[in-house]
Amino acid sequence: SPELTRAVVSTTRIPTADINRNPDRSFPDPDALAGIIDRCTAKNGNVYLDSYWLAERLFADIIFANMVLLGAAYQAGHLPLSGASIEAVIQLDGKAVEDNMQAFRWGRLSVADPARLQDLLGSPEPDAAVVVIAARQRLRDDGEALALHDEVLAELSLSAEGERVVSHRIAELVAWQDTAWARRYLDSLRRVRAAEVAADLGEALTLAVARGLHRLMSYKDEFEVARLTTQGPSVDRIRTLFDGPVNVAYNLHPPTLRFLGVGKIRIGGWVRPLLGLLYRCRRVRGTMLDPFRHSRCRRLERELIGWYEVIVIKLVAAVEAGVEVSRLLPVAATADRIRGFEAVKEASARVARSAAEGELARIEPARVEPDSPEGTLSP
Repeated sequence: SPELTRAVVSTTRIPTADINRNPDRSFPDPDALAGIIDRCTAKNGNVYLDSYWLAERLFADIIFANMVLLGAAYQAGHLPLSGASIEAVIQLDGKAVEDNMQAFRWGRLSVADPARLQDLLGSPEPDAAVVVIAARQRLRDDGEALALHDEVLAELSLSAEGERVVSHRIAELVAWQDTAWARRYLDSLRRVRAAEVAADLGEALTLAVARGLHRLMSYKDEFEVARLTTQGPSVDRIRTLFDGPVNVAYNLHPPTLRFLGVGKIRIGGWVRPLLGLLYRCRRVRGTMLDPFRHSRCRRLERELIGWYEVIVIKLVAAVEAGVEVSRLLPVAATADRIRGFEAVKEASARVARSAAEGELARIEPARVEPDSPEGTLSP
């Protein structure tokens, strides 16, 4: 019966096969799901926590997520066992004993003292102010980028959530290329925001464009893979998980080698300095010095940025003509349909472009055909 039933639930959003096959499908509303669970159980005894995030944050491995949940269930009083007996079973099992023991105890802490847990580990979804501070920290050594960041946030006059969305993406685009690249991104946002403010329409369209244009302007080419592989504390974190020397290897699948029939390759840690050097050469993207510029996918990725910037101009024209934002949001969101790599990305781009043009064709005021934005379509 509901009165005797307790739920210990991981709030991690894991895409189903159906969501993976259909990008338009979205996750069910978490609050609605929790409401259903609460109606079928004793609500006050239920526990909700992001066990995958905790396991990844603590152990760099989601395999310990269930042990975290077990600890939470025990601490909530839902298991008719003693903590000592559960830990004894972990020791008897003999597999990753110390990590499983710690996962169990961290799960207990998540229920016993959630405030302390947050102080120690932070939050899966940091507050907007924390995200803005983190972005400014990333830009602190680049005075021009930091000034641009602060100037635009003040100019756009967004909500705290809006500032979170834009601030993080400014820092990411500066890291992806440089300040000029971030400025190009912000020029589009400024146009949309100005039209929204003039029409008193809130900020939904600005944030949709912020997400969509960022997705297209931060495509994962060879330079970006090098950045993601070498930047940040990931390797140091891995080393702290093991005793003694640690050898780190990279599993890569360079598209430029596929025409030679080469699949995934495993490269040792010696390649890390070379990847760092490749990232430092990122400013040759799209130029004659870019050795990767000729691939069909790279050409498409550069083309998509210019295409979406024209879409943005059409959206602004539609706002100025009085078209309801609810009709424009699906157009702005079409960039989210462009996913995957190589052939998969090419196919999804065709679908997304067709959908966007179809939506715009049904919106009379947006049939304006503006000139392409100034500047080259390549970085």
